[in-house]
Amino acid sequence: MLHAIGKGIVLAEIQQNSNLTYRIYDYDRTDNNGKKRELHIDKALDVIHFTEHIDFQKSTGIRTESGFTVTTMFFYDCFEVEKYKGEGRINEIADGRAFSTYTVTEGSCIVIYKKGSLPLSKGESVLIPANLGEFSVEGSFEALKVHVP
Repeated sequence: MLHAIGKGIVLAEIQQNSNLTYRIYDYDRTDNNGKKRELHIDKALDVIHFTEHIDFQKSTGIRTESGFTVTTMFFYDCFEVEKYKGEGRINEIADGRAFSTYTVTEGSCIVIYKKGSLPLSKGESVLIPANLGEFSVEGSFEALKVHVP
């Protein structure tokens, strides 16, 4: 997907891994040696699907769960994004089907699991392995949860 991220922008870029980036413009940024980074205009034009439209389902619902407002931001075949906002404890089970991630966008929380815990602050993310089993996320926070539906 063609996109631009300007100076001062903070975003969550949720995507399938392609291991490939074609630059068509790079804001005249330089590498560690002061050399402008390579652009790939012809290669990018060869792979951009200018007429393709992906039908994301947006904001499909809001529910409350354990003191949190949970908003489904959007979903697609490959992933679903939910926003959790509130204070309390969310109990979850990673049942072996797929991993999930949490990215804290406001506040802080702690992820508690059988063998330990992990504190997270604004801007930090955690990958929850598919086989983690029971875990909880506790605190006063806003976070994006991304998982395979």
